Amino acid sequence: MNVRRLAWALAGLGLVLAAGGAAAAGWAYRALAPVDPADAAAVTVVIPEAATAGDVARVLREAGLVRDARVVRLFARFLRLDQSLKPGEYSLSRSLSVRAILEKLARGEVVVHRVTIPEGLTVEEIASLLEVRGVVRRDDFLAAARRREYVRDWLPDGAAVREPLEGYLFPATYEYRRGVTAEDLVELMVGRLRQVFTPELQARAKALGLSVHEVLTLASIVEEEARVPSEMPRIAGVYRNRLKRGWRLEADPTVRYAVRKPAGADLTYADLDSPDPYNTYRVPGLPPGPISSPGEAAIRAVLWPEEHRYLFFVARQDGSGEHIFSETFAEHRAAMARVRAARRP
Repeated sequence: MNVRRLAWALAGLGLVLAAGGAAAAGWAYRALAPVDPADAAAVTVVIPEAATAGDVARVLREAGLVRDARVVRLFARFLRLDQSLKPGEYSLSRSLSVRAILEKLARGEVVVHRVTIPEGLTVEEIASLLEVRGVVRRDDFLAAARRREYVRDWLPDGAAVREPLEGYLFPATYEYRRGVTAEDLVELMVGRLRQVFTPELQARAKALGLSVHEVLTLASIVEEEARVPSEMPRIAGVYRNRLKRGWRLEADPTVRYAVRKPAGADLTYADLDSPDPYNTYRVPGLPPGPISSPGEAAIRAVLWPEEHRYLFFVARQDGSGEHIFSETFAEHRAAMARVRAARRP
């Protein structure tokens, strides 16, 4: 761009120059050049909603990213970008020219943040994680996650679940921008689950005589029980065998959910005797709904469980995370005795 022409264009737009010719050209060049070409350190600025080009120019000047707010405002008009500058959070630097900064704002190159939701978290734990990470307030997320309409087609009418979206907030890494709302995040997580639970998987569930809700419920238990992903189909097979026989699942994670104890916490006889509908030591069949958010591996394990005759399993105490599987109660008792013996110093 011809800086002499630019200098006089800026003057014509309303900025009076004290000198003409080469002096004007030099002045324009300095005004639009990077504040410090050697300083590439990130500077975060937030352009508010409905900000005018003048507002943007002032924000940039206060952040030390430009020399003269008037020049920025007029230059934006000269480039015909003054009506295209988008709000949001930007990462800029003093090494950028005014033109480069304005073009970034016109393209809307806002900062993209990421947050990872691990497998096996409850709705309440997800809400707490999001608050700790500074994404959204915990209470706002819980309020959004208690709206059944997000999963009305999958959540059975009248299901006596503790949290309507328990199990429906898919664990994954999500990208978001400043200003994201709790509702945005809930829609994003439920939407990801719908992408994962493809028509093929829904057809498989139907072939097994299971609803999506039942698959997620059993998958959440498998997610909590398995420490080694390769064992998920085998653990799912144990629970399928129990369900086919009409046995109670007797899954410890459901009791912890019922009595609100964290994963891995020891259970008492009083806990096992809790009348809560999520306590599968007391209530036959599946609990009312999922007890956490299962990942894709757990969902697929339930849909394609390992075929075997195992009815029991107990965790080894050797740090492997693996289990000992048994077909009979006598074998199971012997396995538990070996585990107890290995636990002794």
